[in-house]
Amino acid sequence: MLQKDCALAMRMLRRVAGAPSASASAPTFDGGSRAMLPRDYLKSCSGLLFQAVNTGGFGVVGARGRGFIIAKLGKRDGLTSWSAPAFQTCHAAGVGLSFGFDTIYTVVVLGTPEAVREAAKSGPNLGIEVDLVAGREREVVQSSEDGCPTVPFSVAGGAMLDVSLKGGATLAAARKNAAAYGGRGVSVSDILFGEGAVDRPAEFEPLYELLSALSREHEEFKV
Repeated sequence: MLQKDCALAMRMLRRVAGAPSASASAPTFDGGSRAMLPRDYLKSCSGLLFQAVNTGGFGVVGARGRGFIIAKLGKRDGLTSWSAPAFQTCHAAGVGLSFGFDTIYTVVVLGTPEAVREAAKSGPNLGIEVDLVAGREREVVQSSEDGCPTVPFSVAGGAMLDVSLKGGATLAAARKNAAAYGGRGVSVSDILFGEGAVDRPAEFEPLYELLSALSREHEEFKV
């Protein structure tokens, strides 16, 4: 299961960052590799949120999904170190989602440590608008002092979309986190900010390697 989560996150990241697939036969979301997510965001952000949300209905629509957050922990041996993934589930409802049934794949760049902590909270988010956008940049939701925004990049079946989910809840996936890290005592804070409190799953190493490769490409391009 963790391998599938990692593989899906890598496909999402390659799609929004405009990176080619590692395999010509690997599935893509729209057959293209046009970048939406600026590579420098990956260098300056404080964390990333990956979500796959299933939506359904006409007019008034329900949505539920799963995902995870990873946070930056600083530099180790000259390379950016990322935390283990903290798994989540989410539920939402809204008006104006009229495209039937689909799965929305989203990578959210979390621009500040505060944005990471906010995204990691469990609880209702009624009244908070969650914007999902595909194919174009979005108005900055929250800006950090270093210029990296907190902003989502989303795709669904290759379509351009602009969706507002007006209410719902985000919860820590307690059972999945416990299974991944060996016990029910592990908290989201331990996973994201514990710096060694839990070990990163070996199944997720390909995702960290992809993030490092994208950062290296950005530095080489600047030079």
